[in-house]
Amino acid sequence: MNEGMRKRIDETLQSLDNLQRAEANAYLYSKICNRIQERKGLIPQDIAWRMMLALLTISLVNLFTIRQLEAKKKDYNGAELVAKEYAIMLPTTY
Repeated sequence: MNEGMRKRIDETLQSLDNLQRAEANAYLYSKICNRIQERKGLIPQDIAWRMMLALLTISLVNLFTIRQLEAKKKDYNGAELVAKEYAIMLPTTY
């Protein structure tokens, strides 16, 4: 069995002796670079700027809304928040 395996290994190695290295197309690199350059302009620049401005506006509105809500929450303590939420009148303490 060892002799048969060695014979198969030698046959396989000999079959690889006559192989040549694969060659790529001479213009393959330039084709790849051109396709990358074509993909850079997926969205027109004026639309991209408008989208960025809209996103910035929405972010600023959200920021101011969150700050206003936090300021309103600070005006009440825990019991007052629950009373306000459920429309309960708290007794006034002197």
